[in-house]
Amino acid sequence: MNLLSILAPDRQADRVVPPSGHTAWLTQITAGAMAFLAVFALALSIAAGRLADRWSDALERTATVRMQLEKIFERNGLPRRILTDNGSPWGTAGSSERHTVLTVWLMDLGVTVVHGRPYHPQTQGKDERFHRTLKSEVLDGRMFETLAQAQQAFDAWRHIYNTRRPHEALGLATPATRYRPSPRSMPRHVAPPDYEPQAFVRKVRGNGSVAFKNREFKASKAFAGKYVALRATNTDGLFDLCYRSHRLAQIDLRQTVANPSTMSPNTCSP
Repeated sequence: MNLLSILAPDRQADRVVPPSGHTAWLTQITAGAMAFLAVFALALSIAAGRLADRWSDALERTATVRMQLEKIFERNGLPRRILTDNGSPWGTAGSSERHTVLTVWLMDLGVTVVHGRPYHPQTQGKDERFHRTLKSEVLDGRMFETLAQAQQAFDAWRHIYNTRRPHEALGLATPATRYRPSPRSMPRHVAPPDYEPQAFVRKVRGNGSVAFKNREFKASKAFAGKYVALRATNTDGLFDLCYRSHRLAQIDLRQTVANPSTMSPNTCSP
């Protein structure tokens, strides 16, 4: 069998599918549609795989951060608020992904989550300065063979940083002389939200929305299945959308919009 015989048309096949006419045209359309669907299915499978990987990474990152925070809270007590960067697993200010499963958990503990301004690292300037000092004094020019070896270097540096090195911002005192643990201990159990009778209580739907006054408003998927409260303000038609004591947004019935809360303090009280 030579190449020409392979490329030559199969005359026996013409008896089944004519080389021209309506049947041939319909066959080509069907074949093209099937090829498109095959390519689309492959692309969808790849995209779904990538999306699943991103979800898996996000969940793993959330679990890791939460585990470390639980250890810190059990040892040092609960802070009143946490200033975070934008991105996983903390959420992003000014977007529909402002709240995450992790930040909702922090709210359940009574910890207010404050996001830094996007693309503005100066908000966390002290942390950035700390990271630069850590990098230059511990990491630059050094290689660690094991994680245990690296941890030893971190522990030794932390002792010097906290207890022996004077800090100009503290009047040349050391951080250890100013630190006090929080009096708020880590709870063993978190009770569900308990809202006042005059509040309008709604359950957040699976898509992150709440129904109020025959309208639908966006809260966040992170609150799906949880109960939020809408509290009237001094402005007619304006309501605070709250989760526990945290203000999530303000709902304006005059415009049918839910504006993410940017007020400070970002608290919500009856």
